[in-house]
Amino acid sequence: MEGTILITGANRGIGLALVKAFLDRDIPVLGTARQPEAATELRHLIPDKDILRLDVSQTESIDEMGMALQRRNIKLNGLINNAGVYGGQERFSELDPTVLMETYRVNAVGPLMVIKTCLPMLTHGARVMNISSNMGSITNAGGGHYAYRMSKAALNIASRILSLDLNADPICVAVHPGWVQTDMGGKHANIAPHESAEALCELYLKLESGDSGKFFNYTGKPLDW
Repeated sequence: MEGTILITGANRGIGLALVKAFLDRDIPVLGTARQPEAATELRHLIPDKDILRLDVSQTESIDEMGMALQRRNIKLNGLINNAGVYGGQERFSELDPTVLMETYRVNAVGPLMVIKTCLPMLTHGARVMNISSNMGSITNAGGGHYAYRMSKAALNIASRILSLDLNADPICVAVHPGWVQTDMGGKHANIAPHESAEALCELYLKLESGDSGKFFNYTGKPLDW
């Protein structure tokens, strides 16, 4: 059986669906939420002690989560950085530097610092999956959505750099989850959260050291940076 996996932003959307997908495979899960006491659906799935308070935009919160894991002597077989924000559909003329920086902090800096904090707890051969987006692809870039596109492009390059610095241990990849029917993706998206999560779970379980540093679609198809 696979070891424990930590999933950030596990209280709704893709994160909550991922918790269900791994539990269905009898894989232990720890989840994070900014307000664990309000994570009603997540609390129906895992014990309160396994729901960690985490705001990825706050260094102090990341450090506190790390200390909570250390106090319990937790060993992680994997980490899925799912927590993120959209940042708005702003056009160039509407750019707000505050929104740009906050989106970057949550979507790029936060996941990197979570990995740094959790690295001592990750076992040999562990996997790190950063939930990115095809909107962060430079090759496939469209117009607008500056904050989101720029932050996900930054997460992508961070994933690539980590794969080199860590020598693929843990394995580190960036993954596009598809256009998912969540608060972020909207009701017109074409993939249900459970469909994306099931595919992401299967991809996660198949990752090997040679995959480290790559960018995948949720189906496992390699994507252009």
